[in-house]
Amino acid sequence: MRQLISAGPVSSLPVMEHGSDRKTRVRRGARVWLALAAAVFALLAGSGLYLAVRNALDERRQQAAKQRAGQEFSRLSRCLVADTSPGATVGQRMRWRVLALASQPPEQQAGTAPSQWPGRCLPYAERLLTEARAAGLDEVAGPTAMLVQNKLNPEPRLLFDSLWEAAAQHLPAVHSDDEVPAPPAGAPPVLSSLKPVFHWDTVIVPLAGFSQRFLLPHAGSICSLRDDPPPHALVLARISSPPGVEGGSSLHLGVAEKGAPSLVFNWHAAAWRTDTAVRVGGDRTMNTYARADGSFVVLDREKEKGQQGRHVLLRCPAPSGGAPARECRREVLPLGWGGQFEFIDDHLVWRQAEKLMIARLFGPDDNLGQAVDLGSVPSGGWAAMSCRSEDRIALLYRTSETSHLALAAAGEWSTLRPVANGHSLSCHRHGATVTGFVQDGAVQVVQTSCTQASCATRRFPLATAMREHVPAQLEGSLLFAPRMERSPLHTVQVADLDGKLLLVWSHGETGGLRMRLAPIEEMEHAQDVVLFDPAEEHGVGQTHVVQLIQHGATALVLFESWLKSRAFVVDSSGKATGVGVVVQK
Repeated sequence: MRQLISAGPVSSLPVMEHGSDRKTRVRRGARVWLALAAAVFALLAGSGLYLAVRNALDERRQQAAKQRAGQEFSRLSRCLVADTSPGATVGQRMRWRVLALASQPPEQQAGTAPSQWPGRCLPYAERLLTEARAAGLDEVAGPTAMLVQNKLNPEPRLLFDSLWEAAAQHLPAVHSDDEVPAPPAGAPPVLSSLKPVFHWDTVIVPLAGFSQRFLLPHAGSICSLRDDPPPHALVLARISSPPGVEGGSSLHLGVAEKGAPSLVFNWHAAAWRTDTAVRVGGDRTMNTYARADGSFVVLDREKEKGQQGRHVLLRCPAPSGGAPARECRREVLPLGWGGQFEFIDDHLVWRQAEKLMIARLFGPDDNLGQAVDLGSVPSGGWAAMSCRSEDRIALLYRTSETSHLALAAAGEWSTLRPVANGHSLSCHRHGATVTGFVQDGAVQVVQTSCTQASCATRRFPLATAMREHVPAQLEGSLLFAPRMERSPLHTVQVADLDGKLLLVWSHGETGGLRMRLAPIEEMEHAQDVVLFDPAEEHGVGQTHVVQLIQHGATALVLFESWLKSRAFVVDSSGKATGVGVVVQK
């Protein structure tokens, strides 16, 4: 029997798929993938659109913030300095305004109060900082944040320069017409470009008339003021010394007429001409006087065996051919031993007992003129100065505590009259004016004007000119570093210029060198003129007025800053002109 083999269920057998079904499935899968791709694309497109929109909105917000930052910077600039034209940095312009405010009353001083400059500009700086950060301008926000933290303190100035440089690069130029409080007026110091003339080490000795010469002993030079032809200049000439004669700091400068050669001497030793090194006079020189014609007079003390010595005037003609003058005429003086003698103008002045005596140096037959008793004077050390006008000579006798003045007209001397402690002396048509200081509680400037018959005195409180009100908020800052504790007598120089009082002083550590010029009755309301600012070179610095010297209707002022000396002249109109150095060959 045949055995039947089962092939299993029919469903388990392979089924042959038709081609149309496969295509359908492929199409269906493709549609799925396309749908997925479309969804992904749509998602990506939506995200990109979102990002694009967001970036566009951010860009618009940043641009708006940048525009607002430009507006706030414009307001800040107008509030702080207003003028930003080329020629000076913003820091310099800030400094000029500080200098202008430095001597004003407290309500006008620079400070952080809302009513004061630059404090009233702080809201603009704060809004600028907010907008700069919103605009992502770190270059602007950085210096602005530091200025806000310092409450716009004008120092250090480099922060302001950094902000203005960043604003020029990153902020739009925007001008706002809204009202902004204007900054105080400010201008560069009158002598801001004044160059140093030398390191200061000098002895100042007046010439006859209205000329000055200066001895620079360590430099081995003579310096004289030249005003003809203009401009003014300090003429520097080297000192030639005879062989074997010591110069240096022990030298003294003799008195000389205008146009005369300069004579120098070692005390109680030799004297010689500085241009030819030719020795003159004796060997124990006490003073010298040179004349414009080349002749000279030497005050000498002769040393004789067994005697204390006599004072003699050696009158020597002008040397010829560079040779020493050999025929000096001796004139023995009736002066006591150990006295003090001065050549003042063309006179010899000395103290005899308690009397001050004076005589013309060139009297009859070129001998010493008749001695005139000018009156009693206090004992102790003394010094004298003189000035001359067209028809008068004035003599100011000074001790450490008192001053006395005598006048001569047509050869007739008045007796000495007490005047305020004399600091400077000026001559005018009818007499002379002594300007100095008195300290009776507060320091006052005192001017005593004398004619041949009488004197009149006027006073001015020095503190009125030298106001130094320091805002409490800025106490101790570099901007308002306190003045060194020194007497005003060491920081202020005064003089009379053609009837006007001239004050020159250093206004604290960073207030600059200043002056006022006005009749003494009007000084309280006169304006300060800022002459020089040492902070231009070193950030801070004290200037010291070394000397103020009358020169006719002008004054020569020498001052020191950072071991460098500078010079300028002031005329009676208030014009200050820098003085340079000319080296004489």
